[in-house]
Order: sequence, then structure tokens, then C-alpha cells
Amino acid sequence: MMKMIMKSKKRRADKKGVILVTVLFILALAMIFISCALLLTSATRSRVYDRAEKTQARLTLTSAVETFYQAVQMQEIDDKHLIEVAQATSDDETKDWIDLNMGTVNQVPGMRNTKDSKTQVRLVYKPGEQKVYATFRTQVGDAQTEYAQLVLKEGEDEKYPDLFAAQVDYIGDAGNNFRASIGAGAPSGASDNFIVYRGNYRSNQSEHTTAYSDMLFLGKKNTPNVAYFENNEHMRGNLIFMDDYYYSWSSTCPDLKGNVYFLGAKGGKDVAFTTQKVKDNGGLEGGNDFSATRTYAQSTQTWIFVNRKFSDSSSNTGPQFSGIKNASPAIFLSASAYGGKPSSTKLGDSGTWSSDLYSNIYSAGSTKFDSWKNAYSSDNAALKNASMYYTTDRSYLVKDYPTSSAMYSDYGIPRTSTEASSKGFTSKSLSDIVNEQHALNTTGKAKPISSSDGVSPLKLIIGGGTVTGVSKVNSATAPKVVFLDGNIDTYLFVSDHLNLYNVIFAVVGANDKHHQYFILAQGKNLKLSEDDKWDSGGLIGTGFLSIPRGYSAQQYYNAITGGTFKMSNSASTFGHNGVNKPTMNIYGMGGNQIEVKKGTIIEGYVGLFEANYSSISSTLTITNITSSALFRFYGRLMATVVKNTSGDFDMPYCPGPGSKVTEDWPEYKSKYRALSVKYFYNSEDTGD
Repeated sequence: MMKMIMKSKKRRADKKGVILVTVLFILALAMIFISCALLLTSATRSRVYDRAEKTQARLTLTSAVETFYQAVQMQEIDDKHLIEVAQATSDDETKDWIDLNMGTVNQVPGMRNTKDSKTQVRLVYKPGEQKVYATFRTQVGDAQTEYAQLVLKEGEDEKYPDLFAAQVDYIGDAGNNFRASIGAGAPSGASDNFIVYRGNYRSNQSEHTTAYSDMLFLGKKNTPNVAYFENNEHMRGNLIFMDDYYYSWSSTCPDLKGNVYFLGAKGGKDVAFTTQKVKDNGGLEGGNDFSATRTYAQSTQTWIFVNRKFSDSSSNTGPQFSGIKNASPAIFLSASAYGGKPSSTKLGDSGTWSSDLYSNIYSAGSTKFDSWKNAYSSDNAALKNASMYYTTDRSYLVKDYPTSSAMYSDYGIPRTSTEASSKGFTSKSLSDIVNEQHALNTTGKAKPISSSDGVSPLKLIIGGGTVTGVSKVNSATAPKVVFLDGNIDTYLFVSDHLNLYNVIFAVVGANDKHHQYFILAQGKNLKLSEDDKWDSGGLIGTGFLSIPRGYSAQQYYNAITGGTFKMSNSASTFGHNGVNKPTMNIYGMGGNQIEVKKGTIIEGYVGLFEANYSSISSTLTITNITSSALFRFYGRLMATVVKNTSGDFDMPYCPGPGSKVTEDWPEYKSKYRALSVKYFYNSEDTGD
């Protein structure tokens, strides 16, 4: 019995030991698990913090890059200071980094400008590459430093076709019967208000042109060209005669208000004046005896001769000088007029051309040389113009007048129906288009014709014939209107002769990012309006409306038919303000006759092109226009031959497609564009 009790006590003691060991073992395991959990939590937290810091560093870095680029584009960091800072840092890796910060708001991680929370930039300008390298680095906490490199490249201005650089670009070599007021109303900053003459020029006794534009007599290269003035012309701009171009006049001469330049840029010393005349049908007649009699010089004029002689005579008492000597002043730069010394009776040889314009000036009057030197320094406007036009590179002034082949190859403008078809044009009857649009317009559902998807260019071959909107347009009967979408490019190719009466093409939502093209095939003619189909007291009859007006199609239709746009309205009513740009382009692709009659309005750029300009057959004829209320032309003209058979009209200044004088407020725009953005981690790695 005693033995059994002792065994029982021993078993109870063993159990207590086992339980104790088990508890201790469990506690040990628990401690291990808890320690592992703590270690795991700590490691996870470290990874999360590290990842968060790296992510925040990348976000801050990216924001810094984007903010910097936007500041450059908005010119908050203007180009001048950008380059100054970039040049100051150069490409020396030892140069200091520039700290970026948030000003008084100091809550963005990586933008606190502390040891472990900062963003910096280094700017390097490489003029040979025309690039700015902006390298950014951001550090947040103990995370690896993030780097990014933004490469800015000096970009070119937006490209525009090299067309319509001048208000009128005239290539014909015949009488220029262009009876109009040209170039009035240009903004003060407009530098493209000029008329180019690439052949001989002749004004007729019956003309009464007033030119507010500068007249640039360019002529044919290495060929004598003559500007022959007869009567009744009023020149308010400057007259610039280039190499091989001569000034001739009859017993009376144009009324001149601007300065007159004779520029021998190629180094010759040709005389400035001639008595040769320009024939009505082109070409020259008469001897070159330099015996023209007089001109009307104004006291505010400056006559400047650069490498051009006044006369071949041995004295300065000839009729030419007696005609202009009252002009104030006459200046000779690097041109041997007579070979004498500067005085009131002799015109001197001023030596060679110098970029220091005022150093070689001689006057034809009695004023002393020192007075001229002080009054006509290199800052003088007249001499600045002389320097600008003085160039042997004529392309600097205006581009070559393109042939119809160049228009096809360079700008994709088809010359024939076959070429149009090869470029994806499809055929549709113009009469069907007019009637479909008219049905929509008159039921309050007006909308522009468009491509099938509304985005791709609309390209149509529209045929010809006689298309009449209504039998007659007057105060009670309105024309038919075809609306074009200003948000897409539109090409309407006219494959046959077309008489367009009382039909208007109007662009809805016009903007200069897209253009509408009305193209005449080679040898095909266009007539706009007809006298017996338009009433002088009525609405616009025929033409093209393509400046921004802010109307929907239906509102536009109501304005046209309701009389908001009457031919008798002022130019301001139409928005012909020298700032708005039309978007319509009307092209003749060789041998085209365009005839314009009363009741027509053209808002657009009109160009007549030929395969070969030695044989010009295209003509713009303006008929029966006796006042500006009968014909409105707001645009620009590249002409081969222009004829105005009766009356005068107004052609105010219109900016060219690439003109920069289009806003009342300056445009904030950098010339630098982002070329690339690259991220990297090693400071030695530029990301290239």
C-alpha cells in the first residue's frame, strides 16, 4: 500500500516537470515568433518607407521637370534669362546646382531645401547644338537620389507655305491695271505690307491707285526692268528699286510720300533713272537717254542711293536732280554720282559700302557733313531700311514665285482631274451640294459639309457649268450658301469652266490651323457674279467668306440672308481689320481666267500660277466695279496679269498666312521645345 502511494506521488511530480518544460518551450517559441514578427514588421516598414521615399522622390522630380518646362513655355522663365543662367553654369560638372523651392509653402517632400529633402537643377547651354540640358535631382530621406534630364532644343517657328508673303506679288510683265487702294489699315507692327513687282511696271493715265504698302521693284534677275509712271498714282509707302530696276516717268509723275531707295546690292554703279517706257503689252520702248523731266518730291522724303548713280552726266544740273533736289534729304552711300567733293553743287564719291551706315554719307544740299552724320546715324529708320533691303540674296526679301509644278510637288495642289483622283479626291456635283445645303439652311438645320468621319480632309472634284443660287439677289431674295467646316482641311477641285452666280461659300469656325482650297484645273476659267443677277441695293451675291465670326452654320445663314452682311456695309462690319486671317485659298493652276463682277466678296488668298512664266496666260479681270460697295477683297494676291476695266475698289491690308501681327496682346511663347526627358539614378549617367 505504501509502495503504491509513493509511485503515485512520483507520477504527479513527473507531470509537473513535463508541464513546466512544455510551458517554457511554448514561451520560447512565442518569443521566437514575436521576435520574428517584430523583425518582419520592421523590415516591411523599412521597405515601405524606402519605397514611399523613392516614389515621392520620383513624383517630386517629375513635378519639378514639368513645372520648369511650363514656366519656360509661358515665359515665366524667359528665353533670355534661361540662356544667361545656362551659360553661367556652362557644362562644368563642378558648377553649383540651383536649389528649387516652394517659397513660403514648404510642405512638399523633396522641396524643403534641407539636407535630406531637396530638388536641384543644373542648366547647360550648348550653342553648337542649339540645346539646353536641364538636369534635375531630387532626394527624399535616405532613398536613392532620383535624376532626370530635360533636353530643350531651339525650335523653328511654325512652318507656313512660302506663299503670300506680300500683300500683292505681281509677276506679269505688262501694264498693271490694278486700280485700287492697297494696304490701308495695317497695324503699326506689320512688316509684310508691301507689293512685289517681278517684271516691268506700268501705270496708265486713267489709273488712280493709292498704295499704302511699300512697293518693292524686284524685277527679273540680270535683266533691265523699268517702272514707268504716268499719272494719278499716290504712293504712301516706300519705293525700293533693286539691282537692274530703273525709274521712269512722263511729264507728270506719281505723288510720293514715302522714301525712295535705289540699291545696287550686287556691287554695280548703275544709274537710277531712265526714259525707257513700258509697253501696254509688256516689253520696253524708247531710248535710255536719262532725260526725264521731273517728279514730285516731298519735304519729308529721303532719297537714298546705295551703289547706284544719280546720272551719267558730268554735272549735277541735269533735269533729274532739279526734280528731286527739294527732297529732304538725298543721301549717297558708296555710289559715284559725279566724282566731286560734297558741296551744294557737287555729289561726291563716298567710297565703299560700310555696315557703319553713317560713316559714308554725302548730301546733295548745303548742310555740312557733320550735320548729316549726326542726323542720319545707324539708328535712323531710313538707313535701317536701306540695310535691310541691301542684299544680293533676293530670297531674303521674297521667295521665288512658284510654278504650277512646284505647287503640285511642294504643296500637293493637283493640276488635273487625274492628279486629283490619285490624291483621293471623289466626284460630286456642285449643283447637288448647293441644293442639299440650301434645303438644310431653309429648314433651320444648317450645317457644314464634311468628310465621312468629320476629321480627315474633305477632297471633292466638283465639276463646272453654270451654277446659279437664285435668279437674282436683292434686298428680298438671298443667295444660296454652302458651309465648309473650319476644323478640317477642305479641297474643292473645279475640273471644268465654272460660272458661279449668287452662291456663297462660307467657312464655319474658321481658324488658321486649317484651310479651304478652291482649285481651278489647268486651262479652266471662273466667273464670279453677273451684273444682271445682282441688285446694287441687295445682299452679297457671290463669293467666299472665311474669317472667324463665331457663328454656328444656322446663325451664319441668318446673318447673310438677313442683311447683317450687305455689300454697302463698312469694312469693320465684315471684320476686315488687318488682324483677322482668312482661311480660303483660291488657286489657278495654269492658263486660268478669273472674272469678278459686282456683288462679289472674296476673303482669301488668291494665287495664279503657270507652268512657265515666260508665257503668261492667266488673268484676273475686275469688271464694272465703280465703288468699294460693289466688290470686297480682303486677302492677298499672287497675280500674273490683273485688269480692272472700270472704276476703283479697296484692298485693305490683310496679314499673310505666317504673319505675326495678329494679336492685340503679345503671345507668350518660348522658342525652346522639349526634345527628350530621361530618368536615371547615377549622377555620372546623363541619360544619353
